[in-house]
Amino acid sequence: MEGIRIPGRRWLVLGAVAWAAAVAALPAGATRFVMLTIEELARGADAVVHARVEALETSRDAAGRIHTRVELAVDEVWKGSMAAGRWSLVAGGGTLGETTVRAVGQAEYSVGDEVVAYLVRTAAGEWVTLGMAQGRFQVNRDDATGRGWVRNLFWGGAMEGGKGRTLSWPPSRPLSLEELKRRTREVAL
Repeated sequence: MEGIRIPGRRWLVLGAVAWAAAVAALPAGATRFVMLTIEELARGADAVVHARVEALETSRDAAGRIHTRVELAVDEVWKGSMAAGRWSLVAGGGTLGETTVRAVGQAEYSVGDEVVAYLVRTAAGEWVTLGMAQGRFQVNRDDATGRGWVRNLFWGGAMEGGKGRTLSWPPSRPLSLEELKRRTREVAL
């Protein structure tokens, strides 16, 4: 291989060293998830609802933090004593004007989504998603049968990873809406 030169090899090595230093400098307090089982989610939740996201309203609190109020049309209450109907919760972050704030690991909601949400009530009386993104399950319907399948960060199989990539998180088997409801109610009742 005599006579082959790799242009910029020194820069490649320096770039690798800089990258390694940057990774080492990341804060130790970055978002880390401890996987919660469905049963742990059900036990820890004050309420569990099967709902459709009707509206999102983003605003700033007195301290200047951006948060989003999520309005849900609740079809069914799996745990808790609230009645079905219109109901709201709060999530950190959102888009206000030209400013977008994302709370890493926070459950994200979009208008029109069918969801199952595991919720807890804060000391201030606001409802929030338990376990951040873990407490929100997206419901997808089979076009042919109408059967519901659910997934979140850890449960329900592969998730889209963008640009055709698929991210697989354990356990990777499909999870039906019926099974999620059964497992939740077994613990909640």
